[in-house]
Formats: sequence, structure tokens, C-alpha cells
Amino acid sequence: MKKYYLHDGSVSRGPFSIDEIKQSGINPATLAWTEGMVKWEQAKDIPELAGIFSVPPPLPATEEGGIDSRDMRTASRTPALLHKHNRSFMLTVLFALVSVVVLFIRLSRPSEQVEDAFVAEEPVISDTGIVLPQSAIEPPRISPGEQAKTAERNNPGKYLSISTATEKNLLLQPVIKGSVYNRASVTTYRDLKLRFRYTGRDGSLIGEEYVTIDGAIAPGALAEIHHKPAKKAYRKAAGYTVTVYTVQSTQ
Repeated sequence: MKKYYLHDGSVSRGPFSIDEIKQSGINPATLAWTEGMVKWEQAKDIPELAGIFSVPPPLPATEEGGIDSRDMRTASRTPALLHKHNRSFMLTVLFALVSVVVLFIRLSRPSEQVEDAFVAEEPVISDTGIVLPQSAIEPPRISPGEQAKTAERNNPGKYLSISTATEKNLLLQPVIKGSVYNRASVTTYRDLKLRFRYTGRDGSLIGEEYVTIDGAIAPGALAEIHHKPAKKAYRKAAGYTVTVYTVQSTQ
């Protein structure tokens, strides 16, 4: 059974079943949304909700506001029937007035925030590219696993730990050795490009160079770093830093 979210212009509520909506006292202009819809629409424009506002047509009347001539002929023959007809009409009008008053009172009260509702703080873009209202409820909340995938894909530098140390080769030249560890839970990173920045004793930048680590680094795996600075000035640098420059991710 479909459930709908309602929006009264200031607060979003829901989800509600059709029966609950019938008792909520909404009006035809109330905005509603359910799964499968690309935007909020007025309740009167949604087939499942439009029937809530159906009312019987008004009783036939003459231009002077009296009863139809056919009813007059019936009344002349059966006065008791005319009296019963007028009483039913008055009861219908009274019931309609009471309904309008009750609806006005309910809409005038401050709407209570539904505990489980989640109001989006920023515009939400659907799969079809249509921007929903800022107050739209995000349906449904993504699972922790999907949240982890998104975070790992969008922030690879947070999940790739780099550890290096400088050693001397047989020619007594400095060589940077170390590893890159993938701390992600589900994401595999590949074609990793590292940036080496070399600085002097005063902290000024001497230069930078890039090193690519081919292949894939699965979750919990290591990739080795073995790099000899290309320039003599880099090899004599007072310090260096290594950061992730670019990377591809797969899940």
C-alpha cells in the first residue's frame, strides 16, 4: 500500500496511509509526495487522493433560487415529501459548514513535527535530474553500507595511509621507500598518482614531482613505494611530503 508525505507550507509530515490522510483534514491544495513521483503535487491532482475531496453536486434550483419546477409539481402532489426534501437539504448544508469549521481549526493549529521525518537541508536532485523542494523528505535513507561506499569513493585521501622513510642506496644516494595502505572497507583504489614536494631548510618549496603506482590496492592491502628523486636538488632537500594526487576507485 502506498504511503504519502504531506507538506502544509512550513513542515513536512508522514508517511501516511490513504485512510490516515482521510482523517487528517487536508485540503485539495495540500502538497503530497510518494515513492515514484518526481516532484510534489497538490493532493487534488493525485488520482489516489483526489477522491477524498469528492462532494455530491448541489441540488437543482431555478434562476430565482427556488426548487426545480419538477420538484414543485411533486410537492404539490405530496406536501410531506417536499418537507422531507427541505430537511435533508438543510442537514447537508449544516454538515458542510461544520466540516469547513473543523478543517479551518485543524489547519490553524501549529503542525507537529513527525518524529521519524527527515527534512533535507539542501535541494535534493532525483535520478531524473529534477530538483525537488528544499523541504523535501529524503526517501528513503541510505543504508550504512551505501554511506560507507560513497564516503570512500569521494574521499580517497582519507582512506589511503602513506608511510615513507629515506634510505641510501649503494651509491649513497637517497631513496624514498615506504607503502600505501588501503583502510577502506569496500573500495578498491587503482592507478594511484603520488605527489612528492621537496622543501629547503627554511621551508620554501624547491620543487615537486609525481610518481604513479600501477595496479589495484584492495581494502586492507598495501602497495610499495620505491622512489629515487630525479633531480640533485631534490635529493639534497631538507624535507619532503607525499600526498595522493589522483586515484581511480572501484567497488
